[in-house]
Amino acid sequence: FLVPEGTRHIWLCQLTSASLSNCSHGTGANYTSTAFNKLGPVGIITNSIDGTTATTSAYWYFYNLNISAGCSSVRTPVTATVIAPPAITVASTASTLCNGESTTLSVTSSNPSYSYTWMPGNISGASTVVTPSSNTVYSLAAIDNSGGTYNTCATQASTAIVVNPVPTAITVTPSSAAICLGSSQAVTATGGTVGGIYTVGNGTTTTSGMGITPYGSFYEGARVQYLLTAAELNALGMVAGNINSMAFDVAELGGATGPWQDGFTIKMAQTPITSLTGYVAPAGGFATVYGPINLGLPSLSWNTYTLNSPFAWDGSSSIVIDICHDNDPTAICAACYTTSSAVNATTTSYNSVYGSYNDNAAACGTTASSVVGPGTLRPNIRFNSQTPTTLAWTPAASLSSATGNSVTATPTATTTYTVSATNIFSCTSSANVTVTVNQPTSSSSTITACGSYLWNGASYTASGLYTYTSLNAAGCTNTETLDLTINCSVTLNMTCYIQGYWDAGSNAMSPVLFNQGEVTTATACDSIDVELRDGISYGLVSSIRTVLNQNGTATCVFPTSYDSYYVVIKHRNAIQTWSANPIYLGASPVSYNFSTAASQAYGDNQVEVSTGVWALFSGDIVIDENIDLLDLGFLETDISIFAYGYISTDVNGDGNVDLLDSPTLESNISNFIFSYHP
Repeated sequence: FLVPEGTRHIWLCQLTSASLSNCSHGTGANYTSTAFNKLGPVGIITNSIDGTTATTSAYWYFYNLNISAGCSSVRTPVTATVIAPPAITVASTASTLCNGESTTLSVTSSNPSYSYTWMPGNISGASTVVTPSSNTVYSLAAIDNSGGTYNTCATQASTAIVVNPVPTAITVTPSSAAICLGSSQAVTATGGTVGGIYTVGNGTTTTSGMGITPYGSFYEGARVQYLLTAAELNALGMVAGNINSMAFDVAELGGATGPWQDGFTIKMAQTPITSLTGYVAPAGGFATVYGPINLGLPSLSWNTYTLNSPFAWDGSSSIVIDICHDNDPTAICAACYTTSSAVNATTTSYNSVYGSYNDNAAACGTTASSVVGPGTLRPNIRFNSQTPTTLAWTPAASLSSATGNSVTATPTATTTYTVSATNIFSCTSSANVTVTVNQPTSSSSTITACGSYLWNGASYTASGLYTYTSLNAAGCTNTETLDLTINCSVTLNMTCYIQGYWDAGSNAMSPVLFNQGEVTTATACDSIDVELRDGISYGLVSSIRTVLNQNGTATCVFPTSYDSYYVVIKHRNAIQTWSANPIYLGASPVSYNFSTAASQAYGDNQVEVSTGVWALFSGDIVIDENIDLLDLGFLETDISIFAYGYISTDVNGDGNVDLLDSPTLESNISNFIFSYHP
């Protein structure tokens, strides 16, 4: 209502109950004081009627109120038009990720003039790629500063990204390997466990209360149980598996001198209950996972207790932890206690703590004389839960098993194997190992040798197929095969001429065998004996008879070993002639030409029959290494009887023994020709 300007207004206050709470008053109160005058700056209380009795029938009068005009302006109506901002819709390419993966956040709207900012990160733009490391809610603020229809309009939206853990990193030993074809390699993988560090509770309330703190050393004996529901643990991402350790977060240290907690013991069990009403007595009993030990003063921050053996949690039951100590269970110590250490704790939505304590009596395994709880202030607890997974290997074709920590690989070619671990969120951790397959090597050779053959440090004297096995540069088998033929033969391709048979007109020798009526070939001249003599002892090593062709060539194959020999030519009417020096005869045929120079014969013992053509001296009919009158006598006898045919006295090889044979013989006699050799 409106009070007009003026003075001497009266304010009537009627009590509606036996209370003056609705009308400020006080006997003798100064109602001009601002302590009671709440009308300023538009009014002043100058007087009042006070009373001491408050009844429902009493009236209180405040009178002589002065009301002034105050400061008010002329009111002008204003029309405000409210425009709803166009909606925005936030989307993601994936709302559930494995840790380390990325997703693209994007926004759509009917308003193209919005500017966008993503949080956290203060990222601008209609889309962005994010790689969160934990569950994150991304909020998007949109504002229109275009000056258009929706100028200054703003709105926002958000989307939640769930980040699931991945199995721990996998290490493969060896990290790489090399084997030979047909061999195997054992490889072992470690890691790939499911779990991690899970902190249950993040409160900062500190408590050292007996029956609550696990470090309750203010009494000689204490026992406390903590209940953790599966829902709590699952919400942290904790799944069924092994709990390897637990820890408590100490905020304040207790007494500096002990004893603190003798016989300190931690027990664990699984239970279907979700709220404590007293001590839990699990159907299967408790498992002692730590202690008993005489525990000293803890340290500030997290104190970790590695369990004697991992506690296997089924992933769906609640976990109850029972912690106790007994400093004086038989009442023999006057003051075996000290100040308790305080821990950080969190208030739960259910009864999660129950404890008891006493002096001079046992507390472990019983209910002590002083009971605390059930209560909801539970110490923050940290679990290390690491559970091995079944490791899977691919490709499995050349492995001893497709699963397991250790497998044996027997690949036939270089292969890269992948081992992976996958958790219930289908998140995978993997590692690779490459097994290089080195190939064996082989080689073969065919050798013909005389006498013996030295191969890979061994001497072989018999023909046969031999195998030698060694390691190649890659450490794999190297197989060498030798097809050995022991054949003591050497080949000499020789050229020589015989003086009496030389036909200067044809620049070759006469076809003597043909002339003398022997069965022969068109190119043959005569047969000769060729010997090999030891290059040192000059002893006879081998001798063959071969055909000497009209062009002076003869092929000689000797069944002997490789070595250096003198070559000796013997003929039925020519002087025995030796090579100038020993000639090495080996695996390959060797050529030797006596006819190119007199010096090709030992002691230059040859005759030049045409310019540059040298030949063996003819006329040693009796084969005594001399050309003399003895040879002439045989010649003259055969001349006198008109001898012909294949006979040694036919010095010129024309098939007849006659006066035409004499000049060559007589010339060599007069020149005292004889065989010259070492």
